[in-house]
Amino acid sequence: MGRRGVRRSAALLLVSGLVACGESTGPAGESVEVYQLVELAGEPLPATIEEAPGSLRTWVSDVIRIYEDERWDRVQELRFQPVGGEVQELNWTSEGTVIRDEDGALLSYECNDTGSCVAPDRLRFIPGGAVIERQLGPDSSLVWRYDLADLGSK
Repeated sequence: MGRRGVRRSAALLLVSGLVACGESTGPAGESVEVYQLVELAGEPLPATIEEAPGSLRTWVSDVIRIYEDERWDRVQELRFQPVGGEVQELNWTSEGTVIRDEDGALLSYECNDTGSCVAPDRLRFIPGGAVIERQLGPDSSLVWRYDLADLGSK
């Protein structure tokens, strides 16, 4: 798949994930793990991907908190610039439940209606942090790399 195909696949995947999430009611409990995005698609933050020719999405920040009651939330600060349009500042919040295994955790999204649910993200633990990798096609993927952070309970 060419670079343009990867960008289009990324756009569909990212937009579907963001549309499914809304205002967070916030998990109860103290956060026990906090992951802060440091790199997207091999680029340090702020990192920009082209979702469609001329349409750009920039990740400014992205924090995932896992709570002691096995709930999680994620807050993303983004900038979106549609083709020929003005830059829009976006803040996305999502939440759900955590299912852990030996080398990671499945972040299952809280869906208010079953028609807009997206597949869970797989948080794979690596030394000092974690990664989320979304397969875009047979030969391409988009990788978010997070550092384990000490941001305290919020």
